Amino acid sequence: MSISGKILNFPNNIFLYVGYSLFFLMLTVPTQLREVKLILLVLICTAILIDCIYCRNGNIFLHKKIFMWTLFYSAIGSLFIFWGFINDAPGAIRVSTVYVIWPLTFTILIAGIKSEKMINSLMRIIVIANISICLYSLLWTLKTTGYLTIIPFDINIFDTVHQSVSIYEAGYSRYNSPWMAIILFSAPFIFAILCIRPKQNHSFFYWILWITTIINLSLVIISGKRILLLIILLLPILVLFFSYFLPGHQKRGIIKRTIGNYLIIFLILIVIYLIFGTLYEYNLGNMLKNLTLFDDSVRNIENVRYEQFEALINGWLQNPILGAGHGAAVDLVRSEKYRWAYELTYVALLYQVGLVGFMAYFAGVTWIFWMAIKIIKMSDRMAQHMIPVIVGSLCFLIANSTNPYLVTFDYIWVVFYPIGLINYWLVDHQQRVYKRDRI
Repeated sequence: MSISGKILNFPNNIFLYVGYSLFFLMLTVPTQLREVKLILLVLICTAILIDCIYCRNGNIFLHKKIFMWTLFYSAIGSLFIFWGFINDAPGAIRVSTVYVIWPLTFTILIAGIKSEKMINSLMRIIVIANISICLYSLLWTLKTTGYLTIIPFDINIFDTVHQSVSIYEAGYSRYNSPWMAIILFSAPFIFAILCIRPKQNHSFFYWILWITTIINLSLVIISGKRILLLIILLLPILVLFFSYFLPGHQKRGIIKRTIGNYLIIFLILIVIYLIFGTLYEYNLGNMLKNLTLFDDSVRNIENVRYEQFEALINGWLQNPILGAGHGAAVDLVRSEKYRWAYELTYVALLYQVGLVGFMAYFAGVTWIFWMAIKIIKMSDRMAQHMIPVIVGSLCFLIANSTNPYLVTFDYIWVVFYPIGLINYWLVDHQQRVYKRDRI
């Protein structure tokens, strides 16, 4: 084996940790340190490509189905960007990274996932990152609201990170930060792991996950976000749905753990509410009112989104087949800097790419979930990885319907993470069949 091959294939080599470092930064400092992330991204992509050229004789660890899907969506993205450019869409060129460059880049990164050990490492990074951002968010909230005076210095590590906390006299709070988008994936992901993996096989890790879950639930109470509450309500349903496709003997144990864990989570939520109720004089009735459409501020937000929905649908009706092109904007402007960005992500996508493009993108997402279910049915080993990932991704996609998370590099990995597991399973399955046929 060549020198480059020995370096790149050694399990503890520098390039592997470059990839892990990039993933950790994407989770813990989203939208920040872009120059550092770009350097790490170039290094890891270069390492993967060198590994393919010199160590694998040009054979990349990428299944042809994944490769063809990537080419297809890069072509679709390019065509609709060109269509938007023709129609004078203000963001046609700017969104090329989201619809062309990042899909190609993440496909290269997917080719770097070549072992189950790496998949386990990525899982642990998500858990560690979740603990880090939740602890920091709780400490920052307590410090900002004057309940953590023991810390004499400012704990706002990144001054450019926009975060805010408001404690209302009505008896509830709201916390906002870029990290909340990560929680939308990682909290369901961790809960699903607790339900899928038996306690006796992962004793220490099991308790770490429960500690993380308690911290997550604390952040849910503080944030006052309705989408997080909705996700918590949906969690057992989603876990049980995907577990339904497992063999019978595994299914029974998961059903018991899911119901038991959810009851524990409900009790933990009550305890956390009582603790924060003492600190911030929470009012349960007003908190529930805040989580519905009966609060005035919530109604105002919903009215804005209704106006946005109406404007986007009217815009789509002008060209329902092909839309107005990527980067197009209607008269209702939500941001002068990003005129083409709207909270109603999927409605905006329909307006910009029409029925043809919308169905094309919907087909890709459907294929991901179809393949995930297929893997759950056929592979006991990979099912333990796939169910938590696909539950987390689905929760994130639900939240993305009212917030444009996926237009950012630091969040788009949520779509490509399950694709990475699918690619690993396809290539590994293909190699096993090839070896079996040669015997």
